[in-house]
Amino acid sequence: MSTSGGATWTKVNQTLREVFAITVDPLCQAGSFGDYTNIRMAISTSTDDGATWNRSLLGSGEIKALAVDPKNKKIVYAGGVYEVWRDGLGYPCGRLFKSSDGGINWGEIGASVFNREGFPIYAITIDPRNSTKVLVCTGSGVFLSQDGGATWIAPQQTIYCTCIVPDQVVADKYYLGSSIGAWMSIDGGTAWQPINNGLTNLMVQCIAHDTTNKVLYAGTAGAGVFRLFLDVAVGIEKDGRLVPTQFALSQNYPNPFNPATTISFELPTASRVSLRVFNALGQEVAVLVDEEKKPGVYEVRWNTNLPSGIYFYRLQAGDYLKTMKMALVK
Repeated sequence: MSTSGGATWTKVNQTLREVFAITVDPLCQAGSFGDYTNIRMAISTSTDDGATWNRSLLGSGEIKALAVDPKNKKIVYAGGVYEVWRDGLGYPCGRLFKSSDGGINWGEIGASVFNREGFPIYAITIDPRNSTKVLVCTGSGVFLSQDGGATWIAPQQTIYCTCIVPDQVVADKYYLGSSIGAWMSIDGGTAWQPINNGLTNLMVQCIAHDTTNKVLYAGTAGAGVFRLFLDVAVGIEKDGRLVPTQFALSQNYPNPFNPATTISFELPTASRVSLRVFNALGQEVAVLVDEEKKPGVYEVRWNTNLPSGIYFYRLQAGDYLKTMKMALVK
């Protein structure tokens, strides 16, 4: 805690092993508790400015995200990640919780939606104008609830999401960070279009929106912080949606991978698209795409039983040609 604008800090509490999310009103910290042999999802809440804390343990794993209802501070959402182990590999799953008393008591919601492989939860946001509208970022896309978490709408796009913020000025507008860049939605979180102009590192881990100056900041893995001036066009509108302004091929994710990975590419115009995979000897080992495509953003999932090694994937769309490297590690 700091009471001097960040000049000095005072240790308030160490009730959790790791802390990944904090809210101020109510005062909650979320993360994990226990040693490495028994890591538990944990949330600690204080009602006396951090003097004492009430800790809730919610199962194995780690809580990664907290979100407070802006119109009712008693309502808090928490989401996290746990792993199911099989054949020596961990497969991430998600769990979502809701509190109606300021974080003292918690109940799981959306178990049938998130509590399964491939849906770890990394971020949550609540619409500033309609607090029953909740968006949850998972490893498989953005899930949307219009009724405070009672029911959920599945994502239309598979995006490995890491962070999300609403536009505090423009209704139904959201900004998203992911393993393959930054995205924007102008329809309330249903459809997402990339906004990666100038973003040389597409692994976005945190994102912030400056409403006064209309600037979006993206913190990346290994390349620092980027900013995007939102009053400069980030795309062109076609058929009521934004489409990319240039061709692009993104780094696959995850990388290294075993046995599956996702490759994303962007098309500003309709094109004949070829996406092929080659081994280190230059031999073609897979054809992932070979057809006409409309303008837009595409993701291709490659699941392979090939041996470990370095592979190359090549995108050709019209005159655009780009090759990137990936590693298969078994």
